[in-house]
Amino acid sequence: MRKLIIILIMAFFAITVRSQGLFHPVTTQVFNTTVNSVKAIVDQSAWQWRFDATYAISQQLYNKDTKTLEASFKGGVGPAISYQHYVTKSATDPTPVNNYGFGFGVLVGDKVTLALQGNLWQYLKGGVTYTVNLPSNYFPIGFFVGTGITF
Repeated sequence: MRKLIIILIMAFFAITVRSQGLFHPVTTQVFNTTVNSVKAIVDQSAWQWRFDATYAISQQLYNKDTKTLEASFKGGVGPAISYQHYVTKSATDPTPVNNYGFGFGVLVGDKVTLALQGNLWQYLKGGVTYTVNLPSNYFPIGFFVGTGITF
């Protein structure tokens, strides 16, 4: 019965997300230009809700016993939802380019980690993490640096 409920929730979520356009490619229509000229498109920007995938390359956690930050290079990977900023590629090319954004993700590796993240140029990510079920000598809030891709 629990599996059926989980499947129904996931199906409802997938239909809702599909209808909101989160998986649709970002096109020049995002800039809402009404004049058919290059000058009208230059220096345009827009914000869009998007899905992305995040891979945490390094995570820093505070060890209470040694009173130091310890780096963990065990990667966590997972989905995120983010609010991304888009600008035009150049004065002659109105293609939207993601230059920065912010999001929330769930990273799964050897531990489950919740991440508030920021990204630059779509691929470079970093942020604050909260790791679930850590040993008692570690503080659960840490930092991560990683990569990812926005859909």
